[in-house]
Amino acid sequence: MIWLQIWGMTRKLTTQAQQDPKTGLALVNFLQEYRPLQKQLAMHIAHAATAGNWQHHPLQKQGLLPPPLIQETPDLTPSKSWLNQIDKLKRQFVAYEEEHQITLKKDQFETFCTQLKDFRNLTLGEPSRWHHYYLPAVDHWQTAAKEKLALLIQDAQSQEPITPNIYRFGDILNPENDHNIFFGRADIKEELKQHILTARTMPLFLCYGQRRVGKSSLLKFLPRLLGSRFRVIYQDCQSSNVNSLPNWLKDLQQRLNKTWKTADIDWQPTDNWLEAWSKMQRHLETLSHQHDEKIILAFDEYEALHERIFMTEPKQGKMLLEAMRSFSQQQNQIVFLFVGAAQFADLKEPNWDRCFIHAMPLKVDYLCHEDATRLITEPVDLHYPSAVIEHMWTVTQGHPALLQMLCRYLVNIANTEGRKDMTLADLEHVITQKIVQRGTNALNTFWTEFCSQQQCQSTIEEILDNQPLTDKKSRLKLEDYGYIISDDGKNWKLRVPLLEMWLRRYREGF
Repeated sequence: MIWLQIWGMTRKLTTQAQQDPKTGLALVNFLQEYRPLQKQLAMHIAHAATAGNWQHHPLQKQGLLPPPLIQETPDLTPSKSWLNQIDKLKRQFVAYEEEHQITLKKDQFETFCTQLKDFRNLTLGEPSRWHHYYLPAVDHWQTAAKEKLALLIQDAQSQEPITPNIYRFGDILNPENDHNIFFGRADIKEELKQHILTARTMPLFLCYGQRRVGKSSLLKFLPRLLGSRFRVIYQDCQSSNVNSLPNWLKDLQQRLNKTWKTADIDWQPTDNWLEAWSKMQRHLETLSHQHDEKIILAFDEYEALHERIFMTEPKQGKMLLEAMRSFSQQQNQIVFLFVGAAQFADLKEPNWDRCFIHAMPLKVDYLCHEDATRLITEPVDLHYPSAVIEHMWTVTQGHPALLQMLCRYLVNIANTEGRKDMTLADLEHVITQKIVQRGTNALNTFWTEFCSQQQCQSTIEEILDNQPLTDKKSRLKLEDYGYIISDDGKNWKLRVPLLEMWLRRYREGF
């Protein structure tokens, strides 16, 4: 080891790192690899380079990066709350950038400015040995933010709408920005909470429902709905990171590590799936002993695990599912929550329903009449006659995505024409010109995906032609997933009139 004499050198190198952050961070990597005794110097340069990056990229999300952390430098290591605030700032800035409605964009940026002010105050409370690097950069951001906010206020005043259009469809709702348009789901919350809190051994849950009914949004809101006794670890199984067994478990462990700082696991490619799972199981057991909260591992779009991983080696997949079931039944701290459009009985080789025979189903259905009415009327300052509200309920039956679409297009009409009173004519225009269209994903995926994959198209044809249903298996599948209903068990119809309108118009074109 070589110990460099660095008296007087720190100020020079940190100043250079602030001026040239890229080279500064490269020097940090060099010191860590070739001069490991210079941890203090490396961390000073890391702070200076990070602050310099902020200084050079005001109001750009690539500037909102934390410093690389170096072990054994406690006096120079930021607090967890400081690091979390940077992540919070970045997420809020992204929310601002992705918002297109000018009034909402202004509101998002005002929230960002408030958080930036809080971050400066938080920085002042960090150790003076390093917080001085960041203060000029944060001040620079605050100055730029003040100027930007003034422009946004001016734009919002010149383009002031009748009412902000906060409705969204096709996107996952976020608790921080979309709480005004998230309604219902109290039944699922209560059922999930009661089962978890009262179970002697932990049940395994399948949260299923049609596409576009808000399953992923429910997951995002779950921490807020359940409260502090629960910790939800969310994993999107359609992510490109989830493409093999080791990568799936590695991604899961990284998500756990974001919540609780733990040692990394060496996820090397392996032919032995049970061996890989045993590493994760030991990690989960350790977490369950260290924390009082119930830990919910929420696997969103879980069918991707079946298609990308378990189907590739059904024998090993079956043994892994059985091992997960065994772990679930032997403890009451870790909860497996699988979320998707498919039921376990629909996934074969391996057969999930045989492996998870103790699974508890939670069906995510449409909104009830009360919650649908609240979604229509509460978030906006518009006047809806009762006839319009009832017709919106009738044609959607509370389907969340379709309701969001109707509401969004109606708000567009109000803002374009400068009026608050909505009419049945407005609603009919939206239905025919905006909703019942070939490319409406919330409608066409039923025909192109569900009916095609489940071999239900002929049964739908019979329903549309008012013919007796000849395929009992197909009929049961459509009924079970909530697409068709009957008053007498003989005469069947599509549950959602908008879906029937789309099928009569477009099904032959696919």
